[in-house]
Amino acid sequence: MNEDLKKDAMENIKNTLKGCDNESTRAPYWMIVDASPFGISDEVEEYENDDGDIVEVEVARPSIHEIASRITGPFFSRKDAQEYLDRKHYNFSDEAKVYCHSGWESGKYLALCEELKL
Repeated sequence: MNEDLKKDAMENIKNTLKGCDNESTRAPYWMIVDASPFGISDEVEEYENDDGDIVEVEVARPSIHEIASRITGPFFSRKDAQEYLDRKHYNFSDEAKVYCHSGWESGKYLALCEELKL
């Protein structure tokens, strides 16, 4: 990528971050999280119910790939994430929602947001 494209990309990100509502979140970024149910695995666990009886329950143990496949992003504004979700709705279940996360644990991202006064 040439230097002009890099500079333009960074300016676009900075302007987007400066113009967004941080939703009372330090160093915000947005993701689309598809919370549709995971499949039931073959795993069975035993639990004691309130009557003292042991019951077997099938439990969902999704793989990291299955979890990761239900998260799309990051986006630098809720508006960008919602527009993407609306445009690509056919790739998501009806349970997909835009969710605001905090990037305060990422030192570099936090520094960028502080520089931009987010």
